[in-house]
Amino acid sequence: MKNNLKFTLGLVFVSLLGIGCKKTVFEPISKQSSEQNGIRLQTALKVRAIGFQAEQDEEGVLSLKNTPANTKQFIVIADATNSQTKITKALWSAAASGNLKQITDKEVKNSLNIIPTNGLKSFKTEVFALNRALLPEELEQVKKLDRKAFKAYCEDPNKNVKILGSAVAIDPIKNIENTIKTIQRAIEKAKIAKQKAEEKFAAGNATRKSLTQAESILASHESTLAYLKKELLDRQVH
Repeated sequence: MKNNLKFTLGLVFVSLLGIGCKKTVFEPISKQSSEQNGIRLQTALKVRAIGFQAEQDEEGVLSLKNTPANTKQFIVIADATNSQTKITKALWSAAASGNLKQITDKEVKNSLNIIPTNGLKSFKTEVFALNRALLPEELEQVKKLDRKAFKAYCEDPNKNVKILGSAVAIDPIKNIENTIKTIQRAIEKAKIAKQKAEEKFAAGNATRKSLTQAESILASHESTLAYLKKELLDRQVH
């Protein structure tokens, strides 16, 4: 089981890019300022974590953050979609204790056998926090379900089980790399906007406020980019 699970976790890992509905927000705040042409620009940055999160590394280890209170059990389900039939199939599922901060192949139980992955795409792993531990017979049913079917299973009032929260697993390094690309595109647009604002201001067709705003937006993006690059370097080193 250990080898099978580690292989499948790694397989799912290489396709993970997004955070799903849970994410980390990089938010400018008025804590530090710089001076440019007599204009004070707010460039400080804070990171605000929102909701339950699950990060998955290259070894398949899931690190959990902001787990819901009173979680009794985690159910982890990995699924993928057949590129031809468009049918989503469960690759594997596992149950782990609700007091864990990390889920590895040493802690999980009830792993499914690996199914053939030819023709499959959109691999996703999602961690569900439950208000109670499922019974052995319930786990047998869960092992056959993809993520959508499991959510429907828990919504059945006869099951008497509630999802306290869920998080689609992310690869934090890839996520930062993708965010950096997004910020870099935003910076290019902000530079163009700033240049246009300067030209309009010089021609007397714009106010100092509009120029200040354009400069502030650019400075905020540049500050965010610097933070992300440092965060990426720190993660790559460690």
